Amino acid sequence: MGNSNDKIVLLSGRLKQMKLLAERGDYTIYEHIEEDKQYEHWVWKSESDTYEDAELMAQDYHQCQSITKIYYQSRGCIVETFTKQYIFAIIMEHPSYNLMDYINRQKILYKNQIINMVVNIIEAQRTLRDSCQYLGFSNIYTKDGNYWMLKPFQQIKSFINNHKYLEGYPAPEEFMNIKFDIERATVFSFGMLMLHIILNKSNQDLYKICGIDEIALNLRIQELLQKNNYEKDFLRIIAQMLIIDPNQRPDYPQLIILLAIRNIGLSNQQQSHMSQVLNQSSKSKISRILNGLVSVPLEQENYIIKLLNSKQQIKQIDEELEESINFQNKEKQEVINPYSVIQYKNYEILNEAYDYNDFTNVMNYATKYEGYIQNSKKHGQGTLYLSNNEYYQGNFVNDQIEGNGQFYTLNKNIVRGVWRDQKIQEKQLVSKFKSLFQQNQQISVKSHMIKQIHSGKNDIPQEIYDIKVPQIGDVSTLSHPQNQFNNQNKSYASDQITYHSTLDINYRRQGYITNESGKVIYAGLFSDDQYDGYGILKNLDYEKIDFVDHIDLNVAINLKAWVQYDGEFKMGKKNGNGTLYFSDKSMFQGQFQDDKIYGMGQFINSKKELINGRWINGLYQQENQ
Repeated sequence: MGNSNDKIVLLSGRLKQMKLLAERGDYTIYEHIEEDKQYEHWVWKSESDTYEDAELMAQDYHQCQSITKIYYQSRGCIVETFTKQYIFAIIMEHPSYNLMDYINRQKILYKNQIINMVVNIIEAQRTLRDSCQYLGFSNIYTKDGNYWMLKPFQQIKSFINNHKYLEGYPAPEEFMNIKFDIERATVFSFGMLMLHIILNKSNQDLYKICGIDEIALNLRIQELLQKNNYEKDFLRIIAQMLIIDPNQRPDYPQLIILLAIRNIGLSNQQQSHMSQVLNQSSKSKISRILNGLVSVPLEQENYIIKLLNSKQQIKQIDEELEESINFQNKEKQEVINPYSVIQYKNYEILNEAYDYNDFTNVMNYATKYEGYIQNSKKHGQGTLYLSNNEYYQGNFVNDQIEGNGQFYTLNKNIVRGVWRDQKIQEKQLVSKFKSLFQQNQQISVKSHMIKQIHSGKNDIPQEIYDIKVPQIGDVSTLSHPQNQFNNQNKSYASDQITYHSTLDINYRRQGYITNESGKVIYAGLFSDDQYDGYGILKNLDYEKIDFVDHIDLNVAINLKAWVQYDGEFKMGKKNGNGTLYFSDKSMFQGQFQDDKIYGMGQFINSKKELINGRWINGLYQQENQ
């Protein structure tokens, strides 16, 4: 098989017109003499993958200017006596430099080059979707330093395995023995790379043996936000990419929105292009639903995406889900949510400052914990709140405070130090608390851990945390109870809820609702058969209108001219952060309260004009200066 296959070269006719320049392991570089251009020839072989998906993806990549252009592609199959081998080959452009080469050559990157890099690479990552890459100095490319791109189909491994020479920066969740969202991990990695480049300072000193120094990172972010030669919105976007909690960190579709609507220093031509990208992004597959569903195996991501856009009968969907569940049971993989919000009832009232030198009896005064858990115990990064409004934020080991952390005192001081056996061993710094961000960009310590997933019940009995989470395997369907949902859904008299997970530690389950024709109208989290947590709600019978006026958004809502809501729910109503899409292709992104638009937000009308401000009960109040 090896000899005969080696002689077969796809796109050989094209290669005959070129001169071989160099072998680079994964690919070969050719030069077209007449065109004075260089190309790369890539070949993949497999006995199981037919490369049909790769062929379709290559066609999609043609639409993105930030992905190296594929000029030719070919797919074939070699059949021998006992084997069958599939081959896929492409010829694409060869960029002049990678990021490291360019920096070594030019010694400096200017402001407009860095902004272009952020815009170009985020657009490329959004286009690559499930194939997004870990981003480092060696796999970001350019021809002239003004336009940056990624190569498709590159398999870039996490930088956490590269100890000798750090080409890029791993995300904090990669150091933990948990399943994590690769997309959001690459967002953090890219944010660290930009932090390095903007400040012209390596971030290797921010990493410890088993994680990242959050205190040092926060100080570095403050230094970033003081850069006066960049627009503040641009620096805030970089800072948002560096949020420790992956569920608070934006993904690439969300970053596209921020880049398109914020003032980050783009030219009029660039701004127009970003508006087009934003429009394309809103039409693309909604893959981030998985980030809001607890206890979902990562293998079910394609199922969830298919579920939200499905036009098949619900019977076919259930068969596909049953097959997936049977596979999970066969593998005996237990999936549990690594985050939790735990409320404590029987705490003592503390009327004075707590002695942070010794946390031995701290649980007597604890009211709430937000953070990582393991075997029903506090383990990893978390925040512990006390009854006197003081709180500790830092590392926990086996239910106890252990390692680096910071304590926020009654007099607004931050005590940073290292605790061993719950007793302070090294006091590193005492300083006044200063917020890193303003308004929507603020990282409050009280919302440092998950806000999207854990905004539900506050009166969970302590016993629930001692119950072992069973394997996902029960699928149940029940009629959609009309009186438990808000009015906009009461027209679906025969809607049904289909659950496909067990209760999580916050007493919520994931599932979806279908109407009579089997179309999915909601997918997300439930509590007591009500929307509760992150979810996506569709209005299949929306009213088509020509223009939505931001002054009173209730008009469009009452006319049922909204198409989809993507965000947080509580007790069956829109509550928290979310995005509401209207039938005239306008959208509101901001805060909701009891099903009303209430709080700070941003409205993009059908003319792509941006309005920032505050809405009270759907009524526009003032511009956000």
